[in-house]
Amino acid sequence: MKANVQLTLEHFETALYAAGYDVKLEYRPLVEEVVVRFANGYEKHVNVASDSPLAMMKDILRQAFAY
Repeated sequence: MKANVQLTLEHFETALYAAGYDVKLEYRPLVEEVVVRFANGYEKHVNVASDSPLAMMKDILRQAFAY
């Protein structure tokens, strides 16, 4: 699953950049979370435990971008 998560995050990061969000996404498998790092240095930790790739992207949008 780790490879699938990493590939999903790489593509999602590119899509977010294209939408005007300069962020870096880092997966932390031991705690099953994604750290969203914004260009201004702010970090948001998103719980992605047991998520499918689509559910993970939705969680990142909801928890880090307040959608």
